[in-house]
Amino acid sequence: MAAAWALRNLRHYCKLTRTDPKGILNRARANEKDFRYELTDFVRKMEKEGKAGSYIARFKKVILSWLKFNGIGL
Repeated sequence: MAAAWALRNLRHYCKLTRTDPKGILNRARANEKDFRYELTDFVRKMEKEGKAGSYIARFKKVILSWLKFNGIGL
């Protein structure tokens, strides 16, 4: 059940940011600092759109989990 939730949220993040899971990994590996800024910009955009904190937090959680699963720590 938890894996399905994470996959749905990862897919939704990719759709919103016009990327794919492999692209996330490539950008995070290429430049961790820039990727961190990119994630922060995404969070700020969601806040400006009036999204709930819990809605935003799920994306951060799933992205950090995806990176950790692939051996990348932010």
